[in-house]
Amino acid sequence: MQIRKATMKDAEALLSLYEDL
Repeated sequence: MQIRKATMKDAEALLSLYEDL
């Protein structure tokens, strides 16, 4: 479960970074 949560969090971070670009 922790791994899945971490992956989801990383995905959101990447999306936010792309949106900033």
